[in-house]
Amino acid sequence: MSSGADAADHLIPVAKGGDKEFVRFNVDAMLRTSLIERYTAHGMSLEQGWRNRDEVRAIEDLSPLPGGQGQIYAPGASAPALPRKEAL
Repeated sequence: MSSGADAADHLIPVAKGGDKEFVRFNVDAMLRTSLIERYTAHGMSLEQGWRNRDEVRAIEDLSPLPGGQGQIYAPGASAPALPRKEAL
């Protein structure tokens, strides 16, 4: 991966003031071969509560939801409750 980043480094323009633009190599995106697999993985992370909506949006280079709406961890929020087993 570093050879690709090194090769692209000389192609990145330097802006006024010496600040460089950047290129982001998203290794996770390259490992998932299809859109549906990536979205399924995001859905699992939301459902199981190990990522919140803003974290998933950041992976997809999207801005956070307004007002902190995406900061809530809600494991199982969309899953129906399982029936409770009666004691024997």
